[in-house]
Amino acid sequence: MSDYEYYLYVYFGSEIGKESELTCLMPQAMRYINAATFGKAQQEAENESVRFCACAVCDVLKRYKDARFPVGIESETVDGYSINYKSGFDSAAERDKEIARLCELYLSPELRYSGV
Repeated sequence: MSDYEYYLYVYFGSEIGKESELTCLMPQAMRYINAATFGKAQQEAENESVRFCACAVCDVLKRYKDARFPVGIESETVDGYSINYKSGFDSAAERDKEIARLCELYLSPELRYSGV
């Protein structure tokens, strides 16, 4: 599994500002990766591609967690003073799709293969 130094100095992550945040997000990220690799990533936790993918998934999880805060104005009404904000992710399905895309990008086909 990746630690905060790896996240900062190898992955060059910037979404997660505290080591404690990464520590909380990493187990969840590894659950997603283990699901995508049918448990094979657990045996390959120190594999560079698994560690890199874990950092990328943590970034997505952090953005999704922070999505309850607005990231921009979606629509605005002036006279009636109505502003609608949009969030970073529209749904958990969108988050999961992004994580699946990252797993496909970073993890080898051998790791993602469901066979023996």
